[in-house]
Amino acid sequence: MLDPMCGTGTILIEAALLYNNISPAKHRDDFAFKNLSFFNRYEYLSVKNEFLENEINKPLTLMGFDNSPNSIAEAKQNSRKAGISHLTTFGLSDVEGIEPERKPYFIISNPPFGLRLKDPDSVSNIAIKFWNRISEFGDVSVMIISGNKEFENKAPCDSLWHREVYLGGLVCRVLKYRL
Repeated sequence: MLDPMCGTGTILIEAALLYNNISPAKHRDDFAFKNLSFFNRYEYLSVKNEFLENEINKPLTLMGFDNSPNSIAEAKQNSRKAGISHLTTFGLSDVEGIEPERKPYFIISNPPFGLRLKDPDSVSNIAIKFWNRISEFGDVSVMIISGNKEFENKAPCDSLWHREVYLGGLVCRVLKYRL
């Protein structure tokens, strides 16, 4: 799996946790509900242990790239904190220069929406570079979470399906493509 604009690695980290049936809260123990008068420590530990017993360790290759050194450093740190750094590789690169260690068969990305970009044409330029680069991988499935129609408009083909979702109050679309 490849995320060519991974930011701090959220999508890849969540994918690794889900794929290996790892609870996202595995390394957390400071839950407010533990202070409730009816909190039952025995039941809590029983459920927690059940989650731990159901974890699996399937091999998986997750590759992420971003053009921000700070984002890549944070992605690596987040991956270590989640306990899945052995499944992830993060590299510094803009979308045109990504060189994954192996051919991806699935690409997922949440590209910039353009809200914080200074140049209004930036999203269009990024979309063109994105689609040009990933088209070079050949037979690949692509999922895009987009808040900007430019990524749809610049796609080399029509989406197979799409769903509308809301992210922080913004209307976005999840789109699936097959290149």
